Amino acid sequence: MNPTFPCGIVEGFYGQPWTFPQRHKVLRWLSQFGLNTYVYGPKDDLKHRVIWRDLLDDTEADEFKKLIHACREHGIRFVYAIAPGWDDLFGGNDWSASDKRPLLDGLKNRFQQLLDLGCHDFAVMFDDIPNLPPDELAEIGKRHAETGNEIWQWLQTSPGSSRRKEAPSQTETPQKIGASSRRLLPECEAPCGSLAICPSVYCTRMAGNAPSDSSYLRALGETLDQRIDIYWTGPEIISPKITAEHLRAVTEVLRRPPLIWDNLHANDYDCARIYLGPFSDRTSALPQLTRGLVINPNRQCELNFLPLATLGDFVRSGADYSPNSARQKAIKMWLPEWNRVTGPAFAAQTIALIVDCFHLPFANGPKANELMHQVHAALQGSPNEISQALKSVKTTGDVLGKFFFELSALKNRDLFEALWPHVWRLKDELSLVIAIGEQRLNGVEPPFIAPDYAAGVFRGGLLGELRELIQPASGGFRV
Repeated sequence: MNPTFPCGIVEGFYGQPWTFPQRHKVLRWLSQFGLNTYVYGPKDDLKHRVIWRDLLDDTEADEFKKLIHACREHGIRFVYAIAPGWDDLFGGNDWSASDKRPLLDGLKNRFQQLLDLGCHDFAVMFDDIPNLPPDELAEIGKRHAETGNEIWQWLQTSPGSSRRKEAPSQTETPQKIGASSRRLLPECEAPCGSLAICPSVYCTRMAGNAPSDSSYLRALGETLDQRIDIYWTGPEIISPKITAEHLRAVTEVLRRPPLIWDNLHANDYDCARIYLGPFSDRTSALPQLTRGLVINPNRQCELNFLPLATLGDFVRSGADYSPNSARQKAIKMWLPEWNRVTGPAFAAQTIALIVDCFHLPFANGPKANELMHQVHAALQGSPNEISQALKSVKTTGDVLGKFFFELSALKNRDLFEALWPHVWRLKDELSLVIAIGEQRLNGVEPPFIAPDYAAGVFRGGLLGELRELIQPASGGFRV
């Protein structure tokens, strides 16, 4: 793996931010898997977005100083992000010196505190700003670029800052500005002196039919200093695939290769799901066509071992990367986290089943696909098909039921807390499948009744009622 290619994780989700002990554990994982970047930007850290101008207090500052020092010890770049975009001055008002001065002063004041703590890499986030006027997007893109340019210039001369030894000039063409031109300081020194912008338009869906359709992106690319990176999530906010052709199109409009913010494993938009599957469906040429890659992970810190392990494998292996092989290797490495206070540790085969059942947004794992085939037969097949399918579903249901109760003895309590509600729901859904399948097998006519799951209790409440009315369909939802 190219040690100078920025690759790692962004703590960039909505919801409860991680604790500092959890962050230090993630740093150890990043080091273990050969990854080198940690971006700090949890949406619901009050000082990241809502009260972003407030300085860290003494306790917070001390924790960040320790985290930055730990990053250096592990050879990891620590990036601190601030999201000032909710300020009214980005809502379409005239952009004058008096408007932007409080914003710039606030950013410099915050970043100076982090510089004093040893941080040299920063990001300014303009994503998820509500109510941006569509007819002013080009002007807003220019404003965001001007903000980035001024912060970049200030970072080059502010006390505590440090420049890269090599950086492309603002006049270089997009073709010349690739991963090879982003060489960092030698490995014995801490990488430092970078700035990235997260734009308000950060995927093709937001841009239109193509990235070039967005006046915001065109203005941002034209105005922003070439040395400043731009985050991009792909064709979608959660992208099923990222191809080389897509990356080239983005590079053209941004006038630089994008810095990929990958939401493949993010689960803050659907708290009922978790994603344990391997990094996949991204072009193997991604390291050559981008300025870096960070994954926005599951909110539950402990569930990100396998996503990060396979990400490291992806970057190391290039065109030889196999998601399935990476998944198998990562499960073996993960096994020590599955020791119990009593009884034997969980077997790799059991963990593989859990990974397949809680896989990726757009696909189940192989064992989960086999299970779903049997579930369809149990619910819709002929009597003979139902009988055979129920045996298979019961076998898997028994494994999951046993796993759920043995999970209670897991030594890693954070992993237990992250998993148990999802395993509970899964085993209960399979119990319903079995109850309905047995009733069909016995000639019972619908509606089928499962007494242990009373209406209004199981799957109850307003959300349950809404989900009964609105069902997912291909390409959207149906009522």
